Amino acid sequence: MLVERYHKLSEDVMETLFEELEIVLDDLGKPSYEVEYSLERRPDTQAWGAWDICHQQAASEQADMVVLSRKRYDYSELDGHWRYSRNNESLSELLNEELSKTLETSVELDLRPKD
Repeated sequence: MLVERYHKLSEDVMETLFEELEIVLDDLGKPSYEVEYSLERRPDTQAWGAWDICHQQAASEQADMVVLSRKRYDYSELDGHWRYSRNNESLSELLNEELSKTLETSVELDLRPKD
């Protein structure tokens, strides 16, 4: 895969994820929930780029945050999913499971390219 294509795919999936998460949170009807994305080194993880789904309440009342382990997801040309090579799990599957548990509602994100 060409580097330019990889960058385009990764940018597209981040935009799609942000847009779909905003819709999910709007559908919950809880204005105290918010999605943020920033492309910067996070001091708590030392990772570049990070997502936070924030429930803006006092610390003692905050909902559990989604915690994803650090895994590398590679793009699969076969089905258009970002997959973890050790168990073939897609990023969409992982996010759907974790977000559904955390938000206590069914979440069905599809992060495949729209092209």
